[in-house]
Amino acid sequence: MNFWSTFFGIIISSILAGLIATIAYVQFVNLNRRRTNRKRYDHLKGKYEVREKRETKPLPNQIEITKVSDNIISVTMTHIKMSDAKGDIFMNPELPNHGTGYYQHEKKDAWGRWDIQLAPNNEIYNESTYFSPHGVEHNAYVWKKIDS
Repeated sequence: MNFWSTFFGIIISSILAGLIATIAYVQFVNLNRRRTNRKRYDHLKGKYEVREKRETKPLPNQIEITKVSDNIISVTMTHIKMSDAKGDIFMNPELPNHGTGYYQHEKKDAWGRWDIQLAPNNEIYNESTYFSPHGVEHNAYVWKKIDS
């Protein structure tokens, strides 16, 4: 063996070892982030009653968080005037109690935007902006969990 083949063998081995170590580290970080998000958001799954902010009487609407996948929360809205709606909320990794998402009504040409803030006592504060062919509406709601 000559010097150059040994030298390049060491360089290539070092590059491969660094690449493998980097891949292992990234996988570890992703698994840890998913585990943390599962702990942080899995308890949110369930049904919620909806009331307007500063009101005590619930509305006929009902929210159900059907799925939590990493930092994405899937939400279904039922019993509303127009039609049922579905959407996803993306929780902010930098502000873990805050999320933003969009929803689409199933039977109407209408959609909306949610900004949520996780609150104590199984409540979620929601500012909703609703867009339809007739205009834009902005409301504030409280989602209170009704099942565990």
